[in-house]
Amino acid sequence: MDKVVLTAFGMDKVGIVGKITTRLAEYNCSILDMTQTLMKEMFTMMIIFNTQGSSLAFNELKEKLEGLGEELGIKIFVQHENVFRYMHRL
Repeated sequence: MDKVVLTAFGMDKVGIVGKITTRLAEYNCSILDMTQTLMKEMFTMMIIFNTQGSSLAFNELKEKLEGLGEELGIKIFVQHENVFRYMHRL
C-alpha cells in the first residue's frame, strides 16, 4: 500500500474539504486518516490516504492535487508518507 500525505492550508472558504475529498474519491484513493482545523480564518488540513486503487502514477496524482489547490486559492502539498516521515525526523 502506498501511503501519501496531503497537507493543505490557506484562507478558509466553503467547500475546501468537500472538493479535496471528492477529488480523492474520483482518483480512487482511500482516506486512512484526516484532521482539519481553523485558526481564526486560516484553514489547515492533513489527510493520509492510500493510492492502491488509483490508476494514476504518484507524480500525476501530486500534480493534479496541487493544481486543485491553485483552483481553490490554497496551497496543497503532496508527499509520499516515507518522505514526510524522514523530513520530520530529528
